[in-house]
Amino acid sequence: MFLSESNKEKETLYRELLIGVTRFFRDQDAFRALEQKVLPEILTKNKKTIRVWITGCSTGEEVYSVAILIAEYLTKHNLETDVKIFATDIDRYALDVAGQGFYSDSVIADVDSLYLTKYFSRRENGYQINESIRKMVVFASHNLIKDPPFSKLDLLVCRNLLTLTVRSCKYLFINMITFLPRTTISDKVLFYSGFRVCMPWYAHFQLVYDDFLLFIYF
Repeated sequence: MFLSESNKEKETLYRELLIGVTRFFRDQDAFRALEQKVLPEILTKNKKTIRVWITGCSTGEEVYSVAILIAEYLTKHNLETDVKIFATDIDRYALDVAGQGFYSDSVIADVDSLYLTKYFSRRENGYQINESIRKMVVFASHNLIKDPPFSKLDLLVCRNLLTLTVRSCKYLFINMITFLPRTTISDKVLFYSGFRVCMPWYAHFQLVYDDFLLFIYF
């Protein structure tokens, strides 16, 4: 009865149910695969702009991890490419945390010291993501079941979503992505690491790296 009368309690319970396991550079081998297999595919085509969609972004650790790898690649190869990363989640509280870009010492523990020095600023009780990385990202509320997907994508990161989402929603999302009009997609690469739940993709995407389930649209 108390829950039905308290919006605050409802919101707290809702957030608890949505919280997923996220941290900076979670599964480092997977991010190494992203760096070595995927980024060369999408960043060496002389494009002026690339568009990335990260679903189920939670509090932003994975988003900034991807952004840092992209920034590193662009710098290393002397590329001037405008990067637009759309990071979405249904949890507005998590989006607020992500947008602030401030993380405690314990959360930052998985970040390489070189990245920490280059892309974060020390603050009291934690670290602040630098503006050079923050400006690459647009955080937005998005309901994958009700809202239309982003289009003209070069990279889709959905590893958190497909690991955590219930089966029925998971397959709705897979179908939504699979049947996007081909004209709305660039050289779309899917970056996914987790359980083998995405078998329907095999009919529409080429598996390019088996260990971490990296797919490219064909």
